Amino acid sequence: MNRYTSGSIQKQRGVALVVTLVFLLTLTLIGISAMQNTTLQERMAGNVALADQTFENAEATLREIEAIAEQATVSGTTGGLVPLQWSDLATTLGLSPSDCSGTAIFSAVDNGTYTIAWQTAPVTGGQYMIIDMGSGFNCVPAEGERPGDPSRFLIAARSVGPSGIESIHESVFFIPLANGR
Repeated sequence: MNRYTSGSIQKQRGVALVVTLVFLLTLTLIGISAMQNTTLQERMAGNVALADQTFENAEATLREIEAIAEQATVSGTTGGLVPLQWSDLATTLGLSPSDCSGTAIFSAVDNGTYTIAWQTAPVTGGQYMIIDMGSGFNCVPAEGERPGDPSRFLIAARSVGPSGIESIHESVFFIPLANGR
């Protein structure tokens, strides 16, 4: 039979307390780390949701302006749209007539050499610009299109989210002329 003497018991006093405190400290650190990770994931999910909302707002504005442009082209009116002229932009910014996108325009805006006067869409309230490509635009024609068809527009829609997230969508919008003209 093992018997402990009072000296060996006194040497062990407090060891259980120290081991327990180290264990609790470890669990506390793990808990804090898990909470920080959860907070970070929540922020990331919130940012993704804002980016998606901004994307959808820009897309809705783009579709709205495309619908107005289509109605205006078919009816032979302006539909209230005030397009910029490609030839003016090309001269101002030194753009190539074969540049099929607004990339050069947006680059000029980003570096401060050009300022876009964004217009407000009537239904969505989003910002847009429309450029009448006219006959000065030498992109590869769309199906059914011939170079020089006057019903070609570059439409850009912009949405800025509450945290400053910006989304710009663009499309080259074409409506074929009736009767093969």
